[in-house]
Parts: sequence; structure tokens; C-alpha cells
Amino acid sequence: MIEVIINGGKICLEDSITLMDYIESLSINSDYIAVAYNGEVLRREAYNTVILKDLDRIEIVRAVGGG
Repeated sequence: MIEVIINGGKICLEDSITLMDYIESLSINSDYIAVAYNGEVLRREAYNTVILKDLDRIEIVRAVGGG
């Protein structure tokens, strides 16, 4: 089991998974988010290559429109 920090909160995962698999598990459309991985903003293409590991820090931000 691994522990990661998502938007400031700790969560436990059964095993290491890709960032994209985690995002999809939340039913979030990856076209409308920005993700920082351990302090570095990622390009969308990297979501499939980043494998979440113990104590990784992830920030997920959704774009919200309004006016």
C-alpha cells in the first residue's frame, strides 16, 4: 500500500498506478485540468508515464468558467 498527498490530503492506494489511471478513477475529464506532480506542472502527455509512488504530492486543478 502506498500513501500519496492529493490536493493537501493523504490517500492510500493499493499499489502504484499511473497518474492517468488515478484521474480516470475519479471520473475527471483530463482535458479540463492542470496537474502538478511533486511541484512540477505536467504536460497532459505525461499523465500516462507518471507512476504514483509513496509520498508523491499531486495537485489537481479544474478550470471553472464564469462571468
